[in-house]
Amino acid sequence: MKNPLMRAAIGAALLTGASGPVWAHHSHSMFDETQEVDVAGTIKNVAWVNPHGYLFLVVQNLDRTTTTWQIELSYLQNMVRHGILPTTFKEGDTVTIKLNPLRDGNPGGSFIGATDTKGHEYSLR
Repeated sequence: MKNPLMRAAIGAALLTGASGPVWAHHSHSMFDETQEVDVAGTIKNVAWVNPHGYLFLVVQNLDRTTTTWQIELSYLQNMVRHGILPTTFKEGDTVTIKLNPLRDGNPGGSFIGATDTKGHEYSLR
């Protein structure tokens, strides 16, 4: 190829395509991994989607109001590897979730594990 501009354009296109998966993933810096919190509540919704699933947990506060916590799951292959399947958690289930909380104090965090009302424990560790 004699045209240097064309070579640069093709090179940029190849680099952009190759780095796509890196751009698609985010950092875990939004979670405080030095803290672990247990949050008990009722599952409102389970979103089993790539690249990370989510649990939405309705938690009753001391003043009897409720707050919905958004809990980010690990990547789905990792969840399955640890025995947590798309059917493990269902809407209406009561669970206690262990998580690394969000640094900004909002109700949410990164899933570490869970215990259901029958005492069955699920863990990513």
